[in-house]
Amino acid sequence: MFKIGLHYAFRNILRTPLRSFFTVFSIAMVISLYTLLIAIANSFTGQIKTLMQQESVDIIVQSKFSTTPISSSISEDIVKKIITTDGIKSHVGIVLGKKRLEDRSAIFLFGIGNFSQVAPKLGLTLKEGRLHRSGQQELLMSQRLMKSKKISVGDTITLPEEKPFKVVGSYHSWISFFNSSIITDLNSARTLLHKPNKTNMLFLSLNDPRTTSEFIREINQQYPALMAVKSSDFSSTLGAIKNIFYLSDIIAVITLIIASAILMNTFLIAVNERTKEIGILNAIGWRRDMIVYIFVIESLFLALLGGVLGFFISVGMLAYLKVTYVDILVYLPESLDMSIFVYTMLMSMLIAIISATLPAWYASKILIAKALKDG
Repeated sequence: MFKIGLHYAFRNILRTPLRSFFTVFSIAMVISLYTLLIAIANSFTGQIKTLMQQESVDIIVQSKFSTTPISSSISEDIVKKIITTDGIKSHVGIVLGKKRLEDRSAIFLFGIGNFSQVAPKLGLTLKEGRLHRSGQQELLMSQRLMKSKKISVGDTITLPEEKPFKVVGSYHSWISFFNSSIITDLNSARTLLHKPNKTNMLFLSLNDPRTTSEFIREINQQYPALMAVKSSDFSSTLGAIKNIFYLSDIIAVITLIIASAILMNTFLIAVNERTKEIGILNAIGWRRDMIVYIFVIESLFLALLGGVLGFFISVGMLAYLKVTYVDILVYLPESLDMSIFVYTMLMSMLIAIISATLPAWYASKILIAKALKDG
């Protein structure tokens, strides 16, 4: 009986190929948007958390009222006082900001004092060329950025209103925002970003992590203009960036509702068209659970097909965004892995079950006499 029901479900899908196609296509487009939004949000926040673990950072210090790490500013005098405090094992200061290339596209600029020391902690690997030298108008550029800009090691780039810089090496990182950046020495970065004697963020590792709360309380009391937080709480201080991800979550929920509505509408129409058939099936002995089974199978097939198609569309959209919109590379994941695919399939199944519930329930309640008469 169940094999017959399965056959009947697929026959109904093929009976209206145009409607089935547009249903699958609509679900695929909605799922692709959902997949891309979730992948971007999870990738960016996940990278930050992983970075903190890789670095073994206990405390992150930035300006108290800064909305993003870029707007943060800590004077060198205060940095020196903090890092000479007893109990601090190591520290990393970073200067960062946005600059524009000659084609007006925006990139991230990082100032790092000792690349060899800091690189392993930040997931950076030199791939080609050599390291930059301090005060020599030299920089490193990510492989991804070099590829998109068609720049090679040895080329010279000019930042508007600045002296030319020579690209002496390329690097790669598992962190997306480094793969959208250029790196130079601290002093050059401060000059380019017009931040003399300033540091954007300070990462602190303690000799005894159990004293983290005490250190945070001491820093916040001694320096009211600064905000020290545990590394695990850093993602909650991302300000405007965090709001963007909240918005992406809202959009993702809306897309799921739209996908469910599309599929539900398809089956409500199908139920009205098949009223007589449903009555005949009831008359020849089909149980109500078999009627429900037919609609659930149809819904699952259409939703899963749309989910698979949507996932591959999102893969293509991701590749397109990387090439066309370099400014947003920082927010894009390297790729969509299998976990995202599995999650997409689970969400497609959820859409299918939600969408099939009302039409299946309505179909199972149709009286035989009424169905035959109306049909």
